Amino acid sequence: MQVLRDIPHTTSLCTRCVNAFSSRLGSADLRNRARDAQTPPTALEIDTLRSSLSQMYDDLRVCDRKIEVLESALSSLRRHRGLIASTATNISKLLSTIHMLPQEVLEQIAGYTLPSGWYTDDIGKRTWAFTQVCREWRKLALAMHWPWAHIRLGYQPYDGWWSETKNEAITDVVETYLQRSGQHPLTLVISGTLTSHSVPALWDALMRHAQRIVSIVGVDSNHRGYSYGYRVPLTVHFPTLRKLIHNGLSSVEIVAPNLRALDSYLCGIHPSWDNLRVLKTCGPLEGKRLAALRHCIRLEVLSLSHEFTYVPLLSEDCRPISFPMLQTLEVAWGAVEICPLLDVPELRHFILISIDCGAHYDWYKKLDLLWPVTHITLRNMHIQDAYPVSLLRPIIAIPWRLQKLSIVEETPPTAFDDGHYYGLHDDLLQTLCFDKAAPSFAYLSELEIITGSEGGFETGDLDIMRRILESRIAPPPGCTPLQRLSLKCLSSSYLYSDLEDWLRAQGRDDKRILNIISASCTRFVGPSDVFKAAASLV
Repeated sequence: MQVLRDIPHTTSLCTRCVNAFSSRLGSADLRNRARDAQTPPTALEIDTLRSSLSQMYDDLRVCDRKIEVLESALSSLRRHRGLIASTATNISKLLSTIHMLPQEVLEQIAGYTLPSGWYTDDIGKRTWAFTQVCREWRKLALAMHWPWAHIRLGYQPYDGWWSETKNEAITDVVETYLQRSGQHPLTLVISGTLTSHSVPALWDALMRHAQRIVSIVGVDSNHRGYSYGYRVPLTVHFPTLRKLIHNGLSSVEIVAPNLRALDSYLCGIHPSWDNLRVLKTCGPLEGKRLAALRHCIRLEVLSLSHEFTYVPLLSEDCRPISFPMLQTLEVAWGAVEICPLLDVPELRHFILISIDCGAHYDWYKKLDLLWPVTHITLRNMHIQDAYPVSLLRPIIAIPWRLQKLSIVEETPPTAFDDGHYYGLHDDLLQTLCFDKAAPSFAYLSELEIITGSEGGFETGDLDIMRRILESRIAPPPGCTPLQRLSLKCLSSSYLYSDLEDWLRAQGRDDKRILNIISASCTRFVGPSDVFKAAASLV
């Protein structure tokens, strides 16, 4: 039969031998006849086709077995290739420059790989990818004591039936960090309501290392950086403690002879007062508080505040208090009443926060200590009705050589935010425009304006900025040219277009005079932080 004419077909299975697979295939005539339903096969053709079909199935089974053998060989070959690739990768790693680096250099590199939030999130929350690269890198990272010596606990004690398990887990993480930190100095940051009574095992673990704790910071659960008090009872001797922030009203008994920076109500704190360099305290200065303050003769940064509007000195001891090394003084609310007692010949930076002008109608007369100051910061005094220019201008006019003025509006906590933008203190800013007929602030070379409100700067505010720039960039002889005008707000993109004509102006130091800074990464402007500014003193 022509339709069943044999057409041999062979597939070679090896390029080096005669191993091959052969079978017979139908011709094109067979394919055409199979598609032609009008020409049925004859009886003889049917018998021949049935015999041929049986042979085709036999050939298929043989072909399948050949394929299985080849696929098995191919799978083995692919596994072999994977082993070769793995070997090549390992050789490349060994030949990599990073494997030839000294351990000290690799440790420096490892420090740059710490995940974002390592120091600002609670311990155990972030995974350090460097520790998961290889066994040697993990060993190196665990032997680096300093990354594990910063312990931050944002903790609420658990009161449910599973509380014991949760508390044990927190304690285990802390003990792991303490072990990995070796003998490196410890920094302890506590937020929430963690106390020695809530999780005694955790406190016992921490206090066993009290001899190497250099910093304790109590940060209450708060909003936008505003703290409302923190209570941590501590009754341990801290021989190396250099920084302590304890804003709670509860009494504490801390013996810290080497303390350098303290933020406290001064209740139960027993440092060597003459060793303190930074002190922040709140409350009426009387009795033991006032006596302790008189012993802080080496202070370089001092912050005094009182939450009440009008708090006169309650002590009859009105002798002058001398701080011969003090360079930064921050005063808030009723603490302004102590200013006449302060003898601060080296004062350079004065920060004034939220003074009630109604209660302290003559408070600017108490600030003769500002004579040597070169930098004044006014915080939260931007509302013109509360702080008229007739009171603020005399303050900034006291220094004989004022070089920098900062005006800061903090972002209010949500509970106190009425959503209203009060604008900048236009009357005060207007007095900063240089007037040749009545020259003032002749040494002012830097102006910083920060607003934490959602609204940012208004058109009228920007007009005043332009007038300040125009009048002070090229003043007449005898007046220092403006070197820097820094504007900071939550959203600064619109400022670039509104003040585009001033962005290229440069001062005598060849640096840009107008600096526009966005605080959008934080979304708020928090309260003053004298500790951050005085970090080098701790």
